Amino acid sequence: MCARLLLLLVLAGPRLVVGQNYGVEYARRDFFELRNELRTYYEDLLAIDPASPAFAEGGAYAEFKRWEEFWSARIPWGSSWEDQAEAMEASYQTFAVKKSAPKSNSDPWHEIGPVDRPNSGVMALGTQGSQPGIGPIRFLTLCEHDPEKVLCGSEGGLFYRDVGSMTQWVNAGSDAWPLSTCQYAVFHINDPDTWYAANSGYLKSLGGIFRRDPMNGSWDMIADQSDLGFWNTVQKLQTDPDDADVLYAATSDGLFRTMNANNVDPTWTKIVLPEPTDPPYGAYSYAPWQFVFDLEIEPGNGQHVYVAVRFRGEDPGTAGHFVHYWKLLHSMDGGTTWGEIPNTPIFPWVTGPTDSNAELLTIEVSHAAPNALYVLFDVLPAPGFTGNANDRIYRVTNASTGQWDPPLVSGFYNWYGAGHGFSVSQTDADVLAVANEDRYLVYDHGTIIDWNADESNKNQYHVDVEDLAFDPITGDLWMADHGAVHLSTDMGTTWEFVGRGLGVAQCYGTAPSYSEPGYIAIGLNHDGNVLSDGNFQPGWQPDWRQLDGLDGQHPMVDPKQSRYVYSHSQHNLEFHRSDDHGVTQVLLSPGTTEWNTHNVMDREMPEIFYVVVGGTKIKRTMDRGDSFSVVADFGPFLSGPGCDLGAIIWRLYSSFRDPEVIFAHVLCRHGAVADEQFVFRCENGRGPTSQVLSSWELIETPINGDIWLSDLEADLELPGVVYYGASSSLTNGTSPVGSEMLFRVDYNLPASDPGRVIDLTGSGANALPNVGGGMFALERGSNGGVYFGTDMGVFYTNNAFRADGTGWVLFGDALPHIGINDLEINYEANKIRTALVARGVWEHDLYCPALPDAAESGTYSGPLFLEVKNEITSTAIVPLGIQVDYRAGSEVALQPGFHTQAGSSFHAFIHGCDAPGNSFKSAVFNDHSGEGMWDKRHFASYIQVFPNPVVDGSFSLALTEPGACSAEVDVVDVMGRAVSFNWRFEGCHRAGVTLMSGTTAALLLVRVIADDSSIRSCPLSIMR
Repeated sequence: MCARLLLLLVLAGPRLVVGQNYGVEYARRDFFELRNELRTYYEDLLAIDPASPAFAEGGAYAEFKRWEEFWSARIPWGSSWEDQAEAMEASYQTFAVKKSAPKSNSDPWHEIGPVDRPNSGVMALGTQGSQPGIGPIRFLTLCEHDPEKVLCGSEGGLFYRDVGSMTQWVNAGSDAWPLSTCQYAVFHINDPDTWYAANSGYLKSLGGIFRRDPMNGSWDMIADQSDLGFWNTVQKLQTDPDDADVLYAATSDGLFRTMNANNVDPTWTKIVLPEPTDPPYGAYSYAPWQFVFDLEIEPGNGQHVYVAVRFRGEDPGTAGHFVHYWKLLHSMDGGTTWGEIPNTPIFPWVTGPTDSNAELLTIEVSHAAPNALYVLFDVLPAPGFTGNANDRIYRVTNASTGQWDPPLVSGFYNWYGAGHGFSVSQTDADVLAVANEDRYLVYDHGTIIDWNADESNKNQYHVDVEDLAFDPITGDLWMADHGAVHLSTDMGTTWEFVGRGLGVAQCYGTAPSYSEPGYIAIGLNHDGNVLSDGNFQPGWQPDWRQLDGLDGQHPMVDPKQSRYVYSHSQHNLEFHRSDDHGVTQVLLSPGTTEWNTHNVMDREMPEIFYVVVGGTKIKRTMDRGDSFSVVADFGPFLSGPGCDLGAIIWRLYSSFRDPEVIFAHVLCRHGAVADEQFVFRCENGRGPTSQVLSSWELIETPINGDIWLSDLEADLELPGVVYYGASSSLTNGTSPVGSEMLFRVDYNLPASDPGRVIDLTGSGANALPNVGGGMFALERGSNGGVYFGTDMGVFYTNNAFRADGTGWVLFGDALPHIGINDLEINYEANKIRTALVARGVWEHDLYCPALPDAAESGTYSGPLFLEVKNEITSTAIVPLGIQVDYRAGSEVALQPGFHTQAGSSFHAFIHGCDAPGNSFKSAVFNDHSGEGMWDKRHFASYIQVFPNPVVDGSFSLALTEPGACSAEVDVVDVMGRAVSFNWRFEGCHRAGVTLMSGTTAALLLVRVIADDSSIRSCPLSIMR
């Protein structure tokens, strides 16, 4: 029982999931102390009861893992949540300035989704049966005066639907809130277009209560931490049915009320609730601990108010011992005086670190019986009870005298959705519905129907019911679940999906197809792995295929042949391969895979990939997962530091430039000090197993143990250069300006060289903000372009911006203000894509150069990287010792007079920013099944073209690499169109080539596809 009670102390499972809390109550706790308690608890629970519901899909362990990852990346050792909130608040002011500053790419990000449930693939998830979904919805609010209008919310924000006129939900404006999460929302009693809503999670510095202005759809914050307190969460909002200016807020730190809710700046008052006078364990001090979990007002009578409140009492005689004492209170005079509802049933107290008489109390009222109160007792297991199914629902017909009917329903377990997953019909007071474990019960005039996993309708909705709400006019039953929203017109017998538009997918990670930009695989918390339909086009919103169920992790897609998709679901359960875009799948057996670990794939030989197993080992497959072998085992190394809480490989990374280079981010977990972080590197990932095992080397990183290493990427062209991202700089203070958040390390230089480690965070107002995040992406074919993801959005910089003081600029608009889990660039579409922790995948055009066009002339006197959006024309001279790069979006025209002298370096290429088109990589040959990378190392040794530039339309070509000269060759322009007839080399020799007549392009590409499927290419200029 103690294990259950520790969970009660700090974690309420899925039932209290609110924003970045992820179910964990961490008020006034040290992050590291709490994290270590929970780590120990789950490790012990796994050893004792591996079949515990905590480890089920969407269960408590999944929420803890999300909580651990989110906050581990934001709270460095020696700092606190208060520090993080202070920095966040200060950074938000700087962010607001950046948001209004002129910048390129100010157009909004585009939501890819998923915003609708998958319409193909696995349609019955898991052994229990469940419909595919698009993410958890936590609450539903139906407008009593206009029941066609509905609000719902989640960690992804607040959404609105007018049932009569809208076919799908739309975001209700929460994307513009400082924090885009939403815990609860209600309608104004007279105006269905005025709404009140509260953020999820603790108020801290950016959370609060908001009021929507119906005139323009904007939101005003009407309560924040100065009104309600720092360590506070809003559990529920309730309007007074008699007075539109009265608004109540049930919070984790008491009951609050404003009498002028529609003023510019409402005044909030904390209502004093009477402390318990009859605790069974003697006298306790309850004063500062009043958790008001639920709140109801009698229909049509604003004077009768009910609250379910948990008092916490500290034991004056035993340090560290306290009780949770749940009470039902009511006021008959509009909240002025309060008393306990008499004759409340008493249940056995469960003792342990926390003594408690219940887990939760939830209350409901009905217009059909306005004087009655319905009470759900979520009862703890105790002597005399069997298992967890001990919950019951009572009806109080007279709260003042304490007139209680016998239980209407008993013997169920209100696990998911406690606090919301309970509703009484507003048209018939003898009908109610309640969440039962991951399903639900319906009580109909004394008849109880248990709609469980064995019932015929089990696949008509998504498993894990969070909220139930009856339509106040029709009596129809609405359901919020872990797959969105469903509607039943026959009291729960059959269900219709009505969740389209709810883009609330909780992304663990994404895997794009590099060759076909329309395929994106996503691992989703609660909703398995899904794959988009491949139908990429401007403004697309694809259909999705369900690959599998459980909690999806980090999938992979073959970069050359996107039909190969690998999905990874939940700890040690499922790892699948598909060779037909998920239509059929094969179960792979790499071993005990890890939770939320990035596995990696060889980009050039994607039949090779690497999987983390057993915590400290890496297994490699060279046959697409048919067999695996161990190529890394960090256990012996990590036994040295003495990892008292165990060691794990946290992430794997591979080099874009050289896929044989693999990095492993390894954690040595401690309790009393910060976790130690190590980065290991292997440079011969394709080598024999024994050589790979012995080749891993520990490399020095600029990220110290106090700050979380959030992302890593090798330089796209230079060997030995690595970038490291950190998601916090709180160890350097709570300034709005970040520091030490992005480093460039050149391992080719000695440690004493000042150029070895460069901090790219910037300084002053143009630096990165001091907020969480840390995922970044380097852009090929740009002037050192870098994108950096934060909780406030994505920021961009490049070499020119760093040189002229511009620094980092906010990139794009209208991205929800929640955490970022992935940041990837697709060069076929020239899009950057980000995966949000609770809002699915979004994309944006790449950064567009400020110059639309350029006309170059004269002789260069220094190095230049010239990038324009459209076209470059040039008659310039590139002299000895000078490096010049031209990047254009559509065309580079090297006109008569252009010249490069011997000993100079010149590179011209096409790389679009807001449209497809690139020439820095080879186009795909014939069947478009692969992608070749332009590797300068091969030019001199393999392809020789002369003269270059071409003067009269003819040139000579030689292949000079012995043993690899059996190949097919053609010449294409920057759009991939052939401008010569393709021919075949058989052996190394020289051939004359004549371009097709009418060839007008200034820059061409010679493509060589060898018989071993390798693709090499060489740029070819045309002299005009």
